[in-house]
Amino acid sequence: IVSLIFKQFKLVFETLEASKKPTINLVIPCYYRLQTVLKRDIADLPAISLLKTLVKRDLDEKFYTSIKAIHWLGCYLDPSFRSFSFLPTRTTADVEFKENIKEDIKKWAVEHVMTQAETKKMIQSHQLFADE
Repeated sequence: IVSLIFKQFKLVFETLEASKKPTINLVIPCYYRLQTVLKRDIADLPAISLLKTLVKRDLDEKFYTSIKAIHWLGCYLDPSFRSFSFLPTRTTADVEFKENIKEDIKKWAVEHVMTQAETKKMIQSHQLFADE
């Protein structure tokens, strides 16, 4: 069982370290894949359950805290992940989180695109560097 758990980690890290293709859209699905692997099962031996708990804690502290809006946007822009089907929907809170993420991404994307357009317009009209 331990080797099966760590085999998934190896696959995730190999996927994210691919240097010939963009991987920003894969960060969040990979995180949730590992979450699924680390889900405790009633049939787990106590040592396996403890291992899963400790690894999950470290994964949350190190991996989840590194996830940024750009990762969510990358996921949303990838048609294979746009529905966020990798997110859990077992509870009402899970479903609300999923819907909130979708709304936040749409807002962020619109704001970012508008900011880029406004910046470009200001550069073209020489207002951005007027003091130089």
